[in-house]
Amino acid sequence: MKLSNKWLLLLGLVSAFGQLSCGCTSAKCLDSQTGKDGIRIRGRRLALNVVHNDRVSSPRRDRTDWKYVELPKAGKLVVQLHWDTGSSRLELAITDVLGVKIQEGRPWGAGGRRAVVAVEEAGRYYIRVRARGKRDHSHYSLRLRFKADGSGEGVCHKCAVGNRECLGKTGYVVCEKVSETCNAWSKTFPCPGGVPCKDGACGQCRPECPKGARRCSTRHSYQVCRTGPTGCPAWGSARSCGKRRCKAGHCGRRTGGRVVTKPPTKPPKAKSGSVKVRIISIYEMRGRRSLHLEIGDNKNVRAGQRGWVLSHDTGKRLPGGEVKITRVQGRYAVAITSLQNIGKNRTVLIKTK
Repeated sequence: MKLSNKWLLLLGLVSAFGQLSCGCTSAKCLDSQTGKDGIRIRGRRLALNVVHNDRVSSPRRDRTDWKYVELPKAGKLVVQLHWDTGSSRLELAITDVLGVKIQEGRPWGAGGRRAVVAVEEAGRYYIRVRARGKRDHSHYSLRLRFKADGSGEGVCHKCAVGNRECLGKTGYVVCEKVSETCNAWSKTFPCPGGVPCKDGACGQCRPECPKGARRCSTRHSYQVCRTGPTGCPAWGSARSCGKRRCKAGHCGRRTGGRVVTKPPTKPPKAKSGSVKVRIISIYEMRGRRSLHLEIGDNKNVRAGQRGWVLSHDTGKRLPGGEVKITRVQGRYAVAITSLQNIGKNRTVLIKTK
């Protein structure tokens, strides 16, 4: 059967379009025609309890949409996604302010996904909606609900950032900026035992013991005097010597019927050009361990710097515990490490020079 030139031309165009469509499979290609909302930090801000409508389309090279929401305090965030095209599949993901994924949407009815996030601190959270495959496309609706911890929703207060007030007699609360237009009394800090709060600050520290001192708490356990989070030295939790006996704050070993104690080991102090930071959370990403770090107000910490995870017991570097800073934003940073077992070690020494 012969086909006219018109039909041959039409079939050729369809074939060429099919080859072109199948040839675009990379993430960069599928997002080549997206707008500003294809980049996380340029996403559009969403309001709570309002339905937001948009569209993603892999065939039109507009595969990804980013949004964000400002939350005034800790609580529970619920994100609901529903799309119109039943044959298509969309993805839903929630990340923190650093872009670290903290939750993925789970199936929610036909053509829908839902994510519930336990928000531990106030701030900005990002929402990503993405078409899964190269042929997936659909209009969708997005709704966010938030319930703050305690009763009611988040509340703003008339306070200046950094101000402090006593919270009873044993602690104080600090005013922080929790969103672009909201300040609130958010973080609370306890005073060490026996120290009263006055004018928004803990009174003079009353140390329980000299820093670094050791003592036997039982015949087979010991304690070390360390500086607590409030800056006041206090006895730490008891540590077991196993079957060995404790003498003068050290675990000994039996030799010829007598106890031989180990010499004390002092943790190394952070040298000039280095800083110690705290590990907040640990997660797996692309086969490597990633560490979420709290660096505080230290502006010397930058991406590309290296450091080491320190032993909780000795303060020395853990074998194979080298880390590399990959991202820094405000008071937080992300680092990668090949160390598979972090254990109870929660301190990282970063070399800043």
